[in-house]
Amino acid sequence: MSDTFFIKPPRFSRLRMVSQPLFVALGGAFLLALAIAGGSRLLAQIEGDRGIPPIASSEDIQVSGIKVNVTADTGEEARTEGWRIAQRKAWKKIRGPEMSDGQIDSMVSAVVIEKEQIGPRRYIATLGVIFDRVQAARFVGAA
Repeated sequence: MSDTFFIKPPRFSRLRMVSQPLFVALGGAFLLALAIAGGSRLLAQIEGDRGIPPIASSEDIQVSGIKVNVTADTGEEARTEGWRIAQRKAWKKIRGPEMSDGQIDSMVSAVVIEKEQIGPRRYIATLGVIFDRVQAARFVGAA
């Protein structure tokens, strides 16, 4: 008597044989859709009035060292209010005329965080504000 063991080969079900190529095809379609959608989102950031410029322009008007200390109901609200106050202070620092916060905000191309502390209801920071020279020059007399 010999002890011989037969190992049964694995059975591939019909579902497994069909699902593997299906998953590969769906994965490829998903990656293609992601690449197409991602490319259009990148272009949307670069183009337009408020898009991210492809290179940093040294001709923009930069104001640094603006200190803010704001309290609000939440830390996020305090931060938003602090950035608005910093934009207003920076605009006054470059001797811009009286304008609404919305008009000043439309000329801001970036807010640079030099130092910040965010609490549950408080925002303390030193910020820099960069104004787009093309939009702000007519109000501050810069060439």
